[in-house]
Amino acid sequence: MTSLENEYKWYSAETNKLKSLITEISIIEPKYQKFIVEMILIRVFYNFENYVSIISKKVATGCIYSDSTSPVLLLKSSSITKSDNLFKNYGRNKPLFNLNWATAKEIKGNVSSIIDPADNFVQVIDRNGTLLDEIRRIRNRIAHNNPVSRSNFYIVVRRYYGAIVNHITPGTLLLTNRKNPILINQYLSKLDIVARDLIKK
Repeated sequence: MTSLENEYKWYSAETNKLKSLITEISIIEPKYQKFIVEMILIRVFYNFENYVSIISKKVATGCIYSDSTSPVLLLKSSSITKSDNLFKNYGRNKPLFNLNWATAKEIKGNVSSIIDPADNFVQVIDRNGTLLDEIRRIRNRIAHNNPVSRSNFYIVVRRYYGAIVNHITPGTLLLTNRKNPILINQYLSKLDIVARDLIKK
């Protein structure tokens, strides 16, 4: 039976590389520090989306969790490739041509006909929906400079500054000393915990 452990080892190793990079940025000019942490956030969220995608497909095949328990499935897939096809087609009036893995709603929607809502995978995603949404809003502001991404980003800014502060950039927010540890480190650590919980490690 395929293991989930190797996927976590990959994700953890990639996260540790990014954490190491953060420890080195203090010697760089502040304006470049902000740029670097923005790229780090984009990278870790991209890694996390890929991780969730492959874990979901392995869980759908009945791959056991790290604590040796089996997933609760509505339908078992015979392979990882077929899991992807089931997510897109099974139980749907219209197939999903592209599966998105950025929000709890999207993730749960992808697997809803295959993985039981009571299963660990779905439960962990559900519990961490607010965290994923917050990081996604910051990621989108970095990647897309448009009115929608700015408006959604200011919701996060208000959460930490108590008001909409127009001069706050994603890099400034991620490095703000209002939070200790700084937010970029919190996000990397929290996503790592989610990644561990997803496989019951």
